[in-house]
Amino acid sequence: MLSKLTLFVKKLFTTNLGRGSLVMVGGSFLVGAVSFIFNPVMGVMLGPSGYGELLSLLSLLTIFSVPALTLNTILIKTTASYQAKNDIDQIKSLFYWMTQKFFIASIAIIILFWFLSVPVAAFLNVNQTLPVVLLGVLCGATFLITINGAFLQGLLKFEGFTFTGLINSI
Repeated sequence: MLSKLTLFVKKLFTTNLGRGSLVMVGGSFLVGAVSFIFNPVMGVMLGPSGYGELLSLLSLLTIFSVPALTLNTILIKTTASYQAKNDIDQIKSLFYWMTQKFFIASIAIIILFWFLSVPVAAFLNVNQTLPVVLLGVLCGATFLITINGAFLQGLLKFEGFTFTGLINSI
């Protein structure tokens, strides 16, 4: 019984998937810890009113992240498929094409938030429009960050994916 457990643990640490899974679990734990610390610190620093505004803006960010996360799943699967065929040129081509398209979409989102900052701030009951404009920049950056993460996951580069996820959460 003990030898089977030892063999399982040994395989877990020696296979790409096993090491990647451990890195992803550890990274997810660290990202969760950063989020756990972020909320009470922001609550104390901003007070009830400011914290409410922050959560309103973060909720809007979450809504705008849904399309990026949907495309994330598609890109991971496509990249992994090309990786399995060892078609590096196709991966590079897809990466550059998606980066170009997402860059244009990011600029459009930033411009949209710029022009709609006054009505959005009024709807969310936010006192200033600058946080709404900055949220637009963050939404645009989220699209570009999503591409990198999807390709790292599709290429089974879990260490890089986890590191960028941790940096994003910080």
